[in-house]
Order: sequence, then structure tokens, then C-alpha cells
Amino acid sequence: MEQIKISQIVTDSRVYGRVIMSGKHIEALISDLRDGKTLPPIVIQRVKRKDGTVVDLLLDGKHRIEAFTELKRKEIPFTYWKDKVIDLEENILPLLGVSIRTNNKYGLKTSQADIRDKARAIAGDFPGITNKEIAREFDVSEGRISQCVADIRARQQASRDSKILKLSLLGWTQEEIGKVVRLDQSVIARIMQNFSVKDLHKTMNASLESGKSLKEIAEYHGFDLVTTLSLLLHEEDNDIGRVEKLNRYRPEDDAIKLKSYDIWNFSSCDLLFGTPDYVGRIPGQLVVNTLFYCSKPGDLVIDPMAGGGTTVDSCIVMGRKCLAYDLQPIENRLEIREFNLEDGFPTKKNASLIFLDPPYWSMKKKEYGEQSISFKPLEEYYSFMKKLIGNCYDNLKNGGHLALLIANQSGRKKEREAFGDKEYLDHVIVCYNYMVDVGFTIVRRVSVPLMPTSGPGQASFVTDAFEKKRMLGLVRELVIGRK
Repeated sequence: MEQIKISQIVTDSRVYGRVIMSGKHIEALISDLRDGKTLPPIVIQRVKRKDGTVVDLLLDGKHRIEAFTELKRKEIPFTYWKDKVIDLEENILPLLGVSIRTNNKYGLKTSQADIRDKARAIAGDFPGITNKEIAREFDVSEGRISQCVADIRARQQASRDSKILKLSLLGWTQEEIGKVVRLDQSVIARIMQNFSVKDLHKTMNASLESGKSLKEIAEYHGFDLVTTLSLLLHEEDNDIGRVEKLNRYRPEDDAIKLKSYDIWNFSSCDLLFGTPDYVGRIPGQLVVNTLFYCSKPGDLVIDPMAGGGTTVDSCIVMGRKCLAYDLQPIENRLEIREFNLEDGFPTKKNASLIFLDPPYWSMKKKEYGEQSISFKPLEEYYSFMKKLIGNCYDNLKNGGHLALLIANQSGRKKEREAFGDKEYLDHVIVCYNYMVDVGFTIVRRVSVPLMPTSGPGQASFVTDAFEKKRMLGLVRELVIGRK
């Protein structure tokens, strides 16, 4: 019988059916081996892990391995479940099912506690796997699995339903929502019938008046903070009143201020908006002010480069519909759909406002990755921007606005070749001219300086630039054009 080195066998708690080990059973196996008895081969499977490595994964035989190890034996008889390499992440449930069934066949049966814990782990980690599928692989009744995972399914349903409501508030159709959450449109319709935005608005405001915090209300209803705020502010159709009420619900230091002039300084990003630590994250306060000046509640906003979702979060709080896209959407942001702008524009719906925050050419290109337009030569970057601005014009309503946020770049000597031997790249002027060329009437240029970076080495970097009389750049503008 074929043998394998024990040292090369790996285990994964997600796909091994047994949690509790039996010392008595190991002692009995040791005794059998000493008496010369032959034990059944262990069952392993060659799998490919996320990092690309291929390993021999144990499915059945942990007690036998312990017995062989105790007797100083370095190899053990084995058999493969399948005589080919399979993907680990795509086969978690089938592998676990085989592990449970083979554990039941050889030696100690898998305990009811093990069945419960493994079913709960699968249900929690893989919401898309049904109770029926788990029951089939575990060779138990569906009712048994349903009992084990009832509370998990209830939380998942609440979470799913809250996401459905959020997408609906953002203006998604039931068909679009169904495709994302993998439910039939008729099911989405039934779920939406269970929601009354007016009733939620009243209930949440009553909770606030009774002393509940915003976080407590959000957790009770299963919504995130921005959706909760959207529901609390539902009946406020005036932006100024909406912002005033929003500020009442939050600490004074986090108050959002609507700007009266065309210089918008922000010292930090409001934690309410966007994904924390996302590369290139912009202040939500910037988007809120843009919404105030360039749209009204109920309008459709499109963000074709949505990144960390700051525009989406700002729109839902301010009562706007929003369609958001990105080349590499964040996994947990269902509101942001994948789209490559080199293929055109993601939607034919005409918006009241398109908010555009592209990479500022090669700034942060290492952080964005090689797929980003940051890696393109300057001429190709400008060509991309010209085409995109034209597509934005075509997908706006008459009277709609494009708000383009763009920063200039200055280069050191070692960067001059990429810059075309230029010391300074005025991306603002270039994109301004593209907007005029396609037909936009420029209605405002707002100065929105970049926030100075901080961290180790920044002080010496600033000092070095100063001593060399090299001015550092913070120039960034929001160029607003009307169709």
C-alpha cells in the first residue's frame, strides 16, 4: 500500500470533520499496531490553496496519524479521495462532507457536537450554501441542520434585507438588486413589501428621543450608519435642513459645514463616509458640498470611479440616488459594480450629476496597481481622460453637471523623462479644456487643496525640498461644468 510522509500532511479545521480527539481511541490504535494489525489507510486530497501552493490535505485519519507518530513511524498508508488537484476554496463543503462520512466509516463516529459546529461554520462563512446542501454532504436531515444554524440564518437574512433596502434607496431596480444578491425579482418584491420607509423613519426617531444612540439604533435594525441616517432624515427634503439635522445626531467635532466660498479646506476625512484607509480616499464633506451645489434630493448621481464608496455614502445620507462603478470594486461594497471605463461608460441612464475623482496620473500609482490608468504614459492618460469626459457629457441630462476633482503634479529631476521634460503638469487646465471642447459650460472652479501627508520621514522630506527650493504641491481643484 502506498505510503506518505506524515510531515507533509496538512490539516485545515474548516474541512476536517472531527473537532474532539479521543485519547482512549489513540491508545487502542497503538495497541493494534503493536500487535501487527493493519489499519485502514488515511484519506487525503491534493488541493490548491489561495496562495497557489499545492498540499496534501487530511480528510480522515487524525487518530491513526497520532498513533503512528507515537510509535516514531514517519510514514503512513494513505489513499486519495480524488486522483487530481482541486481548488480548496471552491470545494470546502464537499471536502468537509467526505471528511465526516469517512470519519463515520472508520473508527469513531463524528459527534453531534462536531456536526453542529461544522454546520454553523459553513453557514456562517459561506452564506450562499443552503441548509439542504449542507445536510446532503453531512448525510443528516435538513431539519437537523436548520436547527443548528437557525440564528445564523436569521442574522444573514436581516443583513441581506438591509442591503436590499439600501440598494433600493440608492435607486437600483428590483431586477438589478436581484442579480447582486442572487434572488429572483419576485422575492425582492416580497422583501421590499415588508419595509415601510415611513414607519422605519418614525420608529428610529422615537428611539432617538428615548435616548438611544445612533449606533444602537443601527445595530437593532441591522443597518449600517449611513442607511440609518438616510432613514432618520427621510422626510427632510431641504439640504440645509438635512445637514442641520445630520449634525444633531453626531458629535460637534464631526459637524459637516456647507461652504459659502470657493475654497474648501478639509483637515481630515469624515469617518462616516467611505471605506477607512482606502487609497486615495477623499473627504465625504467635499462630496456633500458638491451635492448641495450641483443637485437636489432625489436626483441621480453617477460615480464611475467610486473607489472606497465616499460618493455612495454621501448620496444616501443626502437623499440622492447613486450608481457607482469601479475597475476593482471593494469586495464588501455591493453598491459598487465592476466596470472598466476603457470599454465605454457603464450606464445609459442620464444623471443630474456625475462626480469624477480619477487618479491624478502617476500619483499613488504603486498603491493603485498596474491595472490603473496611473501606469499609462502621460499621453495615454490624457487621451483616456478626454474620452471619459466626453462620455460623461453624453450621459448627463441637459442642465446636469460634471464635477471633476483633479490635482496638478510637479516632478523631480528623476521624473522629468516621464513628464516629457516638464517641471509641472497642469492637469486642471488640460481637463478644463477637454470639458470646454466637448460642450460643457464651466460654472465654477473650486480650490480643494490636498491634505498634507504625515508620518515617518515626512518632516525630513519637507525640509529637504525647502532647502533645495523645490515647492511642494497641494493644488487640487473641483472643476464644475454644466451641460
